[in-house]
Amino acid sequence: MAKSIKYPKFVIRKPCSDNRDINNNIKVRNLISVKISNNNNKKVLCVMMNPSKANSEQSDITVNKILNLLNSVKYNVGIIEIVNLYPVYKTKSGELFNTLQQLRKHGIEVYDKKIKENDQLIKSKIESTDVIIFAWGKSPKHMPRKTYKAQGEKILGYVLKNKNKHLYIFKTNRWTNLLTNLGNPRHPSRNTLVGISACEVDSSTSSICIIKK
Repeated sequence: MAKSIKYPKFVIRKPCSDNRDINNNIKVRNLISVKISNNNNKKVLCVMMNPSKANSEQSDITVNKILNLLNSVKYNVGIIEIVNLYPVYKTKSGELFNTLQQLRKHGIEVYDKKIKENDQLIKSKIESTDVIIFAWGKSPKHMPRKTYKAQGEKILGYVLKNKNKHLYIFKTNRWTNLLTNLGNPRHPSRNTLVGISACEVDSSTSSICIIKK
């Protein structure tokens, strides 16, 4: 059994996570919220692909990468909230699409309900958060690119309906291009995070654009 990963010591209280079981094989999480040790209540929303392991009791490598980066004084952040395009727990992204298909087998109503709940939570968080980081990465193995692209565009559509947001993507030590070949924001997994870079959403194409300084 793999050893659980602890949250960094600068996390000052038990993170709030709404994870729950659908059945013995499928677990979901719509949101995890983490308060770090300062007097700042500035909130950042990070939108990734899907949950890996993090919940109220344990963290995971990707979540800790984000926390360690944003704990820097220069970002002046007090609360980090993480949502995902898909709410289903799966550490290996190549298995995500198959797990989503398993959820559909429980009934299209169940699947649609879980996806809709997740979408509505993201929409609500976008409306109430000024700083948003896009970080869902490239389409995972086996998932149709059009399906993944449409889910990302849905989220970007929520952003377009809410003006005056501060939008960012992660900068990594591994890639010169801040977006993938298909225009997706880089995911923290398998990368060392070195900062964030401002971006915007093009309303004519529903795509992310880098703001060049």
